[in-house]
Amino acid sequence: MFRKKKQNVPYLFTTKRRSRGKRRGNKEFNPKPFLIVLGCFAGIGALFFSLPKVYANPFKKVTIVDGYGEYTLLTKASTVGEIYKSGILNLKESDSTVSLDTPVNSGMTVYVDRSIVVNVISGGTNIKLRTKNGTAREILNQAGISFRETDSFNMSLDEPLKNGDTVVHAMIETKTVTKRVALNYDTVTVEDSTLEKGKTDVIFSGENGYKNVSYLITYQDGVEMARVIASEKVVKEPVSRKIAVGTMERVVSASSSGSGSSSVSSGSSGGSKGSGSSGGSKGSGSSGSSSYNKPSRPVNIIGSPKDLDPQRISGTKVMSVTAYTHTGNATATGVMPGYGTVAVDPKQIPLGTKLYIPGYGVGIAQDTGNMAPNTIDLFMDTNEECIKWGRKSLTIYILKY
Repeated sequence: MFRKKKQNVPYLFTTKRRSRGKRRGNKEFNPKPFLIVLGCFAGIGALFFSLPKVYANPFKKVTIVDGYGEYTLLTKASTVGEIYKSGILNLKESDSTVSLDTPVNSGMTVYVDRSIVVNVISGGTNIKLRTKNGTAREILNQAGISFRETDSFNMSLDEPLKNGDTVVHAMIETKTVTKRVALNYDTVTVEDSTLEKGKTDVIFSGENGYKNVSYLITYQDGVEMARVIASEKVVKEPVSRKIAVGTMERVVSASSSGSGSSSVSSGSSGGSKGSGSSGGSKGSGSSGSSSYNKPSRPVNIIGSPKDLDPQRISGTKVMSVTAYTHTGNATATGVMPGYGTVAVDPKQIPLGTKLYIPGYGVGIAQDTGNMAPNTIDLFMDTNEECIKWGRKSLTIYILKY
């Protein structure tokens, strides 16, 4: 009633049926049992051959010593290079140790020379470098920075560096710079007996000089840090501003007798009272007496035409120059003659004009007389001076002030 379920049992050989009702004697080969047995033998053989190798290469205990400390490592690596390749030591490119082909033995110590990271600051640029232990000099060379021993550093060039150190370099440069520096003139005063007391007159307006000053300037990274004077040389001396201060007193001259007696003051227009030796009329006879202020000879503050302020010169004239001395009379302008008084032809040189006569100095056209053409007459204190002067042909400088 019930049919037993047929189980598929693998056999090495099976009988092939041609029909349902009858068995036949033909058998067919089945490979499945054979493959199963073959696989079992292969697995046992692989295990058999691998066991000696496993027991022949156990873990090895290696001590690692580097810049981070000392620690123990269990490894099956056969060479140091295999330890490096494993990445356990986290080696950097600049780290170094023994040869990579060195065999690994249990209990051995592997020393690792770790590289360091340092900063280099130069010229405002910050460079980070990884390098082996070295000095500041070696790090600067490695960074490609040009430097000199005289430059500024924050440490000795031969000082060994540690991880995280910073080398600061500043370029020091010295230059010599020459500049022109002005020399201001000063002001001096001189007494002038041809100028009324209380009055002043600018003789020379003054002129600045200059000197060349050489500075030794120190720069740090292009910024000036110090400046010292290396040398000085005066090229042009300043010329002082000269101011004449009047010392001439106003006086009254009176003649006690004679047909030409008159009272003359410095403010009168006594043109006919000329005292010039070239023909000015005398106001008193030989019996007359006269009292006048005899001015002292002023200091010749202009030694030569080159000392004249060019802005002061209005023109020049070539003239014949003679000399005269005291006559006892006042000049045509009413003042008593003194050194610096010049007798002129007013048609050629107006009265009151200032003149510079080489060899005599500065004078004022204050007197007149029977002047020959192109001639002026200089007042001298003594007759001997007049004779010594004689007659000269000179270039006369007409002054503006």
